[in-house]
Amino acid sequence: MQKVRGQIRFWGLFIALTILMTGVFGACSRQEQISSEPDQSEGKAEGSGESTTDPAESYVTKAMYIQSADQVYEGQSLFIDVDQGTPFYAPLPEDALYDEEGNLLAADEVCPGNIFDLYGNGIMLESYPGQYPGITKGERVSEGQPEDVDQYADVLEPLTVEPDPSDPASMDIEYTTESAAVTMASGLGSYTWNYTDENGESQSVIACGSHILQWEEIPEITDPSVTDILLRFTSQPAEVTAVCWPVEEKDSSREAELLEGETVAADKQPDGKYAVSGLKPGYIYLVTAVWENDSEVEYGFCTALEN
Repeated sequence: MQKVRGQIRFWGLFIALTILMTGVFGACSRQEQISSEPDQSEGKAEGSGESTTDPAESYVTKAMYIQSADQVYEGQSLFIDVDQGTPFYAPLPEDALYDEEGNLLAADEVCPGNIFDLYGNGIMLESYPGQYPGITKGERVSEGQPEDVDQYADVLEPLTVEPDPSDPASMDIEYTTESAAVTMASGLGSYTWNYTDENGESQSVIACGSHILQWEEIPEITDPSVTDILLRFTSQPAEVTAVCWPVEEKDSSREAELLEGETVAADKQPDGKYAVSGLKPGYIYLVTAVWENDSEVEYGFCTALEN
């Protein structure tokens, strides 16, 4: 009996010690976690609980200025990311562009070879070259020299090559979302492209493709909330028309040519672009452009389905 009581006292003492040690180690562990957490007060205004860093200026890109805005499309200037060696287009923030002394810098004072710290939201659009519409401030850190641009000749050469006149005009699609301005390329369908060669002789290139409803891949506007777009052509057409079909008609067992599409208005703007409004999610759009020399080209894109 005494042996049993002794065992009870032993196990009772053991359990008590176990509980005590668990509490001690748990407290130490909690203290270690607390002490290892980063100081959340950094970057916040004292007593405000809010970050003092403007999200629109949270990313800094060191870039060399290459080309003025009037030499590239859409008022975009061409830069080279000096860390990555990659080109990108971006607008000059003329109301927030400063020299090395912090003085406001006019756009016509910017020269090729200038190095800038560009502040922005860090969102680079997926194109080549990339597009960085979110720049809010630029600070010149070095004037550099125009010949400094030569080190990027291999990167810049493809951007300055004259287009082949036998290639049909391309069409880009521009639209705006809550977070960015987007430019995407359309798909190319059938075309008849007439041009004058280097000898002054008229030539014609004809490509007969499948109906857009039978294309294997169709470029997509991925944001289903987009309803208004602009169409930009590398050569200005005389007339643009558009039709659309529900995406369910793609690869339909019925003859694609017999599926009558819905006509969509494409209105010419003062700057030469064409505006298309009222896009619907889950539709395939075929755009046909005609030129004064009787060239005719088909382009295509689709809109994403609503979630």
